[in-house]
Amino acid sequence: MKSLSTSINNLLHNWTNFSKLITRITDNKNDFPLQITGIHGSLFTCFLSELSSQIYYKTLQSIQYSATKGKGKLDHLSQDLLIVVPGEYEQNNLITDIKTILPQAQIYTFPSWGTIPYRPAATGSIVFGQRAGFLSKLCEQVEFTTDVKPRIFIITQRSFITALPPPQYTKQFSFCLKKKDLIDTVKIAQKLAVLGYTRV
Repeated sequence: MKSLSTSINNLLHNWTNFSKLITRITDNKNDFPLQITGIHGSLFTCFLSELSSQIYYKTLQSIQYSATKGKGKLDHLSQDLLIVVPGEYEQNNLITDIKTILPQAQIYTFPSWGTIPYRPAATGSIVFGQRAGFLSKLCEQVEFTTDVKPRIFIITQRSFITALPPPQYTKQFSFCLKKKDLIDTVKIAQKLAVLGYTRV
């Protein structure tokens, strides 16, 4: 079934300047930063969608090529995208666009402290967990599979300029529990206590 979004994607995919830009960004020999102008409104999300699919297909081709040629470990392009927006209004608009145009994407946002200057955040505030969760996901390297979903990290300028710990610091306190994992509850409780959680 042909939908409006499919028609728009096909139109953009066949637009020479648009496809050249995507090819240039996904080229491993490219020098960054690149300055891109003229992409406004929902066209930006269409651009993200096309960029994401090109990265996916190029990575898939690289894996297939390295498998047939018997090459070593593959250095593929990451599907993760980090986007800095001016404020929360733009962030909310972008999230709405992404959910419409790129529904398979996993979206993560980095909240600001939401406090008045020179006033501390309330102890036990939910924002601590939200920020820690964002940083933990950002440090996590996802292995490429055919069903991998693009991850989009959105951060406001205000949050972007705040000081953060180095990635190694966040990594050392992060661990992953998955569905159907066999777990040792005593060890996990001890680990959480070391990380500063109170057992209740």
